[in-house]
Parts: sequence; structure tokens; C-alpha cells
Amino acid sequence: QNIVWFDGAFYGTTSYNGPFDGGTLFKLEYPSDVFSVVANFMEANQPRSLSLHSNGNFYGMCARPNGDPAGGIFEFALDEEEPTVIHTFQNKNNGFNPFGSMLQSTDGSIYGLSSGGKFGEGTLFRFDPVSFLFEKKIKSLLL
Repeated sequence: QNIVWFDGAFYGTTSYNGPFDGGTLFKLEYPSDVFSVVANFMEANQPRSLSLHSNGNFYGMCARPNGDPAGGIFEFALDEEEPTVIHTFQNKNNGFNPFGSMLQSTDGSIYGLSSGGKFGEGTLFRFDPVSFLFEKKIKSLLL
């Protein structure tokens, strides 16, 4: 899990907890140490990462979006009630079982990793949060 600093507070995720045990997005204000749950993960459950995009929204990967074991990418805006799944991995076609952090490039695209893909080798992917275009950049991370 990642912790992100934004607007005077730390934001982070839990993989479980919340009303349906799907995880939570929390906020810890600094320096007052006021803790609050910002959102519960329902559709995009079991979050595995969290990053802040320059557009002000949070993005991350989750283990079981809508119960799909391949994993997905979620988006969360602070004015929303819960994170939304914006991409679901398709197993061998574009990877599955996402892990690690997502990083924003200079063009606004987000890059991340999955541990599964063709022959279980893992993938490096690019995701555009404006067009929702998903692109597998490297289909095998075995060197």
C-alpha cells in the first residue's frame, strides 16, 4: 500500500475493513492526527496501490474489481462517494494481478505493473486517465 501526501493530510488504503471488507481509503490530517475514512471500496475492492495524479484524482490498482480475480485500475475523486473501476485486466491479453505503485509520466499517462500475463511473465502497462486507453508496453518482464 502507498501513502500519499495531499492538501495537508496523508491518504492511504487498507486492503480489507469497511462495510463489506473490501478496503477503505483513509485520511490522516497533519499535525492534528485526526483520522477519518474517506471512502469504502465496494466495486473496486481490495486496493493494492494509491497514487495522486496531477488532475487531483487518486488512482490505484485493486485485486478484485466486481469480484473479477484478474484485477483492475480504480479512480477516486474526493467529491465522490466511492472509487470507480475504470479498467479491468483481461488475463493473458493485457496482464492480471496488478501490484506495486503506479507512476504518472510527463504526458499524464500512468504506468504500472502486473505479475501475470502470457505464460505468467508479467507486464508493464500504460493507462491514459483521460481517454481510458490501456496499452501493454512490455508483455514479458522475464529477462
